[in-house]
Amino acid sequence: MIVILVPFFLAAQLREAAWHGGGGGGGGSVPEATYRFSLNSTAVSASRLQARAADRSTRFDMSALLKCRFRGPASLLCHMTDSKAVSFASSTLDPALPGVPLPGTTDQHPEYQLAEEAFEVTFTPYGIGKILVNRSVSPADLNMIRAVVNQLNVGANIAQRKEAQFQHTEKSLIGKCDTTYRVAKDSSGGAAAESAPQPWEDDYRLSGLESLGRRKAETLRLEKRRNLHKCSLRADYFFGSREGLKTDPSDFEARVVSSESTIYVSDEQFASYTHNELEIDRRYGEDLIVYENYAMSLMSVDLAEVGLIPASIVDPVSASIYAYQYVDDDDDDDESAEMHERARVASSSSSSPSRSSRR
Repeated sequence: MIVILVPFFLAAQLREAAWHGGGGGGGGSVPEATYRFSLNSTAVSASRLQARAADRSTRFDMSALLKCRFRGPASLLCHMTDSKAVSFASSTLDPALPGVPLPGTTDQHPEYQLAEEAFEVTFTPYGIGKILVNRSVSPADLNMIRAVVNQLNVGANIAQRKEAQFQHTEKSLIGKCDTTYRVAKDSSGGAAAESAPQPWEDDYRLSGLESLGRRKAETLRLEKRRNLHKCSLRADYFFGSREGLKTDPSDFEARVVSSESTIYVSDEQFASYTHNELEIDRRYGEDLIVYENYAMSLMSVDLAEVGLIPASIVDPVSASIYAYQYVDDDDDDDESAEMHERARVASSSSSSPSRSSRR
């Protein structure tokens, strides 16, 4: 039984003996994929970092499970569960290293426990098309949902591209930007510099990658580097964003200065990583450099009982993948004037070195 896992990109083949049918309103079981999502954020004082005097960072760690049921060849019905978030101060500055909390600095953040309401992700041959959510979803939760499902976004129809490297305008969480794509195949099966997820049991195997020229036992690696000075739309988002700083949103301006993603797919693994660096300019308080590390990996494809999550969204509205967009913004003509202005300002200032490049 072939079921779509990430439409137009990969599929999972379930062992025939495990398939019991179902999927209609009369009960039974349907396949459901479980992904593990994590976000690790490190914020450091920009002035102290520039002066090489930084001695602590503020860490924010969040983890959750994303469960998605297959709804035909081009959509997934998903919900989040087991969301946990914690922040703390650490003497570790390197965002690539886990931080050890300093005594008395740990805070739990129940506001990041995303509601387990269903939402639907629709796909085009280029990646994520639209996200259908309940009309009552809060802007903060909608942006966090976008940040999570953005890890499933390919952003280009790589099945039609034969080059190992090419340019394409990608629509992603942070805007519509010229992006450099690199597609590589590794016969060793490793996941390069990232932490490879563990292979799963023999209940299923990934398949459907033949159109991409991937051979059996090869790992497909898709790298994306976003050229942020070439964006027609900008949505400079960091996780939690305006809701994440307990202050007036007009107090600060966030600017993404680098953004890279890597997706790994093989017979036995799927993993997606994104690394962002942002500059946070604040009117009051210290300016910050924020490093974000997103990770998403497939844990399992199991049979779930029909009815455990809603078969549809009660009062659905459509939202784009872009952060900060209102719901029901269906066309590029409707995309907010703020996003166009951010892109114009970023493009006009691209000749000026960023703070990070001056360090």
